[in-house]
Amino acid sequence: MHKVILTLAFIVLLGELSSGILLCIKLASSEGELILKISFIVGVIVFTLWVISWSAYIMDKTLF
Repeated sequence: MHKVILTLAFIVLLGELSSGILLCIKLASSEGELILKISFIVGVIVFTLWVISWSAYIMDKTLF
């Protein structure tokens, strides 16, 4: 069950990542600011994916 949740979360987060990066490219005023914003978005998405996978693992262990 947790593999299905992870797959769906990964697809959604990839869409969020691409739209976030495109928005940063459009709004960034300098190259340094662009790198900072993109690295922040990637960090947030990696952390979110880790939390989702950890939660799915815990749910899998407690329910089954």
